[in-house]
Amino acid sequence: MALTDLDSGIAQDSLTYKIATPNGVMFVTIVESIDYRKRPVPINILIVIGKSGSAIMAWASMTADLISLLFKMKTDLEDIVVAISMNLSDHSILQKPGVHIRSEPEGIKYALLRYQEDRSRRLEAMK
Repeated sequence: MALTDLDSGIAQDSLTYKIATPNGVMFVTIVESIDYRKRPVPINILIVIGKSGSAIMAWASMTADLISLLFKMKTDLEDIVVAISMNLSDHSILQKPGVHIRSEPEGIKYALLRYQEDRSRRLEAMK
């Protein structure tokens, strides 16, 4: 069985986003590999919020595992964003002027959209 870049111990590029959410600061790290066209593709996501062992951290770990599985299945990033959209709460935190984060899923959506913008800029620079 062939090893993936993540399993092989080869260093991977990643991008981390710091997101303010109603339950505290969340860090979303997206790990990338390079596809056969030499383009960056997401292969793993790590989400950290709250203390280790807390309920919110357990939720974040499970959510990261599910999104990572979708990455491995080559699910389109837009489809993942749509699937987690509209999961809101009655609390809101100002991320930056004009951007309110109303739940942890919305914070993940915001991080994925920022990643998509970053990736698009890098792909455009490769042309």
